[in-house]
Amino acid sequence: MISSFKDKISDIPFPDGSYVMAIDPRSFDKLQPVYEGPFMVVRRTTGGSYALQDATGALTPRNYAPSQLRRAERDDSISYEIEAVLQHRQRKDVIPPKLKRTMSSTILGPVAAEQSKQHAGNKRSVRFSLPITTIEEQTTQLVRGKRSAETTSYSKPLA
Repeated sequence: MISSFKDKISDIPFPDGSYVMAIDPRSFDKLQPVYEGPFMVVRRTTGGSYALQDATGALTPRNYAPSQLRRAERDDSISYEIEAVLQHRQRKDVIPPKLKRTMSSTILGPVAAEQSKQHAGNKRSVRFSLPITTIEEQTTQLVRGKRSAETTSYSKPLA
């Protein structure tokens, strides 16, 4: 069993004085960086883990296994500076589906009702356009005591 375990774990040697990045064990959010560092390798322990030193010169409180370390690449030659944003995609106005239905039924009205009758025979594309009134019309009808087909309630009578 030990031989099969050793075959799967590859021991990557890090020389003393090299810089590495260590996995952050407290990183639970996918938007946070996975690695922290850079740390300088101080020594390799007898168990195979590495003692690391941070930028202030203090040793880290624990040792890291080689599988938890990545070599830190220090390439300062490539740097980018943004001068100006030339094109920018603007967010399209998002209309909720309920509002789209209300707008289409108030604007189209009888045309939408006629289209729904035409599509009623076709089982693959059935469209429903119900007569929907605005909130102001519904409140005025309720205040006046009038009820129309648009404001019919579907509640059961109490026993």
